[in-house]
Amino acid sequence: MGGDVVALTGPRRAVLEDARDGDRAVMATWHLDEGYLVLSLWRGETCVASARLLPSQAAQLSQLISKGLGELVATFESFPAEDVG
Repeated sequence: MGGDVVALTGPRRAVLEDARDGDRAVMATWHLDEGYLVLSLWRGETCVASARLLPSQAAQLSQLISKGLGELVATFESFPAEDVG
């Protein structure tokens, strides 16, 4: 990956650990000045993949995730305790 490393904090960044282990994570960063969202996959401190999404693409992904989550909720009566906020 080329380019400068920019440390983002606050509402412009979200990190979710993988359910399998704490070494993997998904990070979402909002680049308001350039008009896109980046989803990146991390293994430890290393970014192993990323995708740059336009707002319309991010909205489509959000809809797909919402639909899939709805199907999971309809299929399973309860989730493991660690999944409950």
